[in-house]
Amino acid sequence: MPVATNVSGNLISQFWLPVVKEARKTVYPHRRKNARMKLLTLTDGIEPKEILAFEKEQLIEKKDATAWVSGMQKKVRIEVEGIGNVIDGSVYDVNFLGDSCPLLEHFPFDILNLDFSSQKNDDENERLEIEVQKLERFVQLQKQAKCQKFVLMYTTFLDNQPVNVSNIIDYSNSLTIGGWNGLVLNCNSTVNDVANKKTVLKSIIEQVVNKYAYNIHGIIKTTSSNSSGDNELFSLAAIMVV
Repeated sequence: MPVATNVSGNLISQFWLPVVKEARKTVYPHRRKNARMKLLTLTDGIEPKEILAFEKEQLIEKKDATAWVSGMQKKVRIEVEGIGNVIDGSVYDVNFLGDSCPLLEHFPFDILNLDFSSQKNDDENERLEIEVQKLERFVQLQKQAKCQKFVLMYTTFLDNQPVNVSNIIDYSNSLTIGGWNGLVLNCNSTVNDVANKKTVLKSIIEQVVNKYAYNIHGIIKTTSSNSSGDNELFSLAAIMVV
């Protein structure tokens, strides 16, 4: 999988920023005018453009932000930016978001910027399945931390590699919760083409957030661009409220 080592300025300015601004205006209207949102971002560790852009718009303060990068060298590089918490490791590791993960103590967040396109992954096998599993775990942790509302943004590369939908369903259904009848996806057990993957991802997120008693404020917004050969950079964003 390619790694988006330099996040597109258009993705930040034309997609991520407008969604966060909308949330700040409509979902948090009673906060003090100078109050800032708490951000977690998966970032490339080279130049945290999204953090700097959100701070410039007075949506966050970087000293209160948490950044996850894929290695120690990137951590050292990004720490000079004055970001509050910088943690390194592989988001594709089985222990990521497990009980000993150092990220857990920082929940909840107002903004979850899950930019998996910025993270290094040498094994393409079940990449998207792992990302979706981690996405649900993020939502679960928000709920456990009694978060009432937040912005969820998910960015990844889509290609024609097969995705095992059955594995995604099995994982989600293993995280039992009262009243949950299980994840239901009206598609084949394996999905290959990009268009169907987009539809499946939207359906998964709609059901997963509902599973944890969140509602989507407005609609799920998406954008995409062909960025590297057969790989399409796909980003999805929504505002979650209880």
